[in-house]
Amino acid sequence: MNAGRTCLAVLVVFAGVCEAETITVTTADGNGADAEVRGYSPDDRTDINYASSGTISARWGENRQQKIWLRFDLPDDIDMVTDARLELFYLRSDTELSIEVFGLTESADYGINQLTGEDRLGEDWPENLIAWNNAPGNVDSGFDHGLNTLYVEKLYRHYLPPPAHTTVTPPGTPTDSLVAFLNSDTNGMVTFIAGRPKVWPVVVNIASKEHTDPTSHAPRLVLEYKPIPEPSTFTLLAMGAFGLLAYAWRRRRTI
Repeated sequence: MNAGRTCLAVLVVFAGVCEAETITVTTADGNGADAEVRGYSPDDRTDINYASSGTISARWGENRQQKIWLRFDLPDDIDMVTDARLELFYLRSDTELSIEVFGLTESADYGINQLTGEDRLGEDWPENLIAWNNAPGNVDSGFDHGLNTLYVEKLYRHYLPPPAHTTVTPPGTPTDSLVAFLNSDTNGMVTFIAGRPKVWPVVVNIASKEHTDPTSHAPRLVLEYKPIPEPSTFTLLAMGAFGLLAYAWRRRRTI
């Protein structure tokens, strides 16, 4: 066995150890959370919390807006996400709809509400406290979906076809931006914000983790990722590589 074949053998073993894994994470897992926030006319932005509802909704009307905040607690052993999709359980069937999906970028401070002076919550927003006035990334504006572009990035448009009571996993959903957003995470928590395009005031209803219908499911993130190898794995690989190289060297000396 020459040195080239030895290195190839080590690489094959390493590739097997680092084989991609698939996991499904929901807003009910760990520090996950889901909630809806509502804002009414510009003179009546509310502080009401809607996190306990089994249905969370997105809507863009002239005098009322509803948006969805979703947080996922990611596995600790993720080295790199290679594929991902966000799955939502759709509860409305009257027409084909869509929602815009945004990612909340990491920040030590998400600023204040310009109308009330109230501090915005952080990425660890408490599910029982989040509301229109304090939701991280939210603003009282009709521009850019009423989100602060300093802290929020648009990922893609999620199409919701009828009928109702189905899991939304649309074919062809772009994943590059979603994967890039997940790989930029450094603290093991990611928040997505979903809102309706500014087209017409038709509501989109999604099952939350509090939804009681056993056929439904909480918002979930399906991840394919390469895990971080355990330190013991590196030790075994190093010992194996050293043994193979030593064997190859001794064999060459006896030829």
